[in-house]
Amino acid sequence: MCRGRPGGGAEVRKCGGVCHRCHLRTSAPPHFRTPLSAAGFTLLELLVALVILGVVLVTVYSSLSRATFSKEVAEQRAELYSNSRQAMLKMASDVEGALPPPSGDRVYFRGGGGSAPSIEFVAMNRGGYGVNRVRPGRVLIAYSLDKLPNHQGAFALRREEYLYSAMLAEADGIEIPPPEDGEEVAPTAQATYLLDCPNVANDLDLPGSCMRVTGLRFRYYDEVVRDWRDEWDSTEEAMLGRLPAAVEIALLVADEDGNEHDFGTIVDLPLARAQPTVRPDGSSAGLDSGDDDSDDEGDDEDDDDISPPPTRPKK
Repeated sequence: MCRGRPGGGAEVRKCGGVCHRCHLRTSAPPHFRTPLSAAGFTLLELLVALVILGVVLVTVYSSLSRATFSKEVAEQRAELYSNSRQAMLKMASDVEGALPPPSGDRVYFRGGGGSAPSIEFVAMNRGGYGVNRVRPGRVLIAYSLDKLPNHQGAFALRREEYLYSAMLAEADGIEIPPPEDGEEVAPTAQATYLLDCPNVANDLDLPGSCMRVTGLRFRYYDEVVRDWRDEWDSTEEAMLGRLPAAVEIALLVADEDGNEHDFGTIVDLPLARAQPTVRPDGSSAGLDSGDDDSDDEGDDEDDDDISPPPTRPKK
């Protein structure tokens, strides 16, 4: 019998009468085994993971970019609407305070249409704070459009204000006395651009520096004929000495993409209600009526001596 040594690394067995030393094949304990799943990712698994990650990232980026774009469009639209409404309210407030022609020396109301829309009238200025404010008194207010350089079909909304007494004095050749010592010299004229347009012409073509006006229209309601007029001139016979009962203002403003947005309002002129009613023969009722011919002749002489209103300075 073949016996192996205790603690030996081999077992001695008797095979056919001959003792052989047979080495035993021992297996590793279960906790030392390496499972197939922990050996690493295959190339196919990595590619699938990258594709899924890319789809998720593209979806998130698209959502964020759409949200950012929508936010920018909403902010631009809100700014455009806010500034355009402010411009409309400013024009409406000025037009509402127009004085009727019989209220003062050479007071008039004139509005034109067509390719060069404009409106000018006399109103009261109560003054205010700041050195750039026109001094209190009657002022001539005018609105018109100025072409923007490098922008075809786009304009800037211009507002002008002139002290009317200074205009009358200049038209009559009267020199205005200088201010007293220590008194601030208030300007007699002022021109500004609405809708955030700067006064420097070279800066008007910068992106976002000015909201472009693409259209402006005025219409005037005549209570005598009960219809709208495209033009108004209180120095002409058909509208002599009268204000329109209402003025319709239409403003077109373009955004950065060139899309036009229209704003409109109708302004009621309260001082037009106190005007004398015009008779069919062209005479006015409600004024001091004298039946004798001497008064009529005197009125005719006074009408002949009336001077035309002063001309607004050119831009």
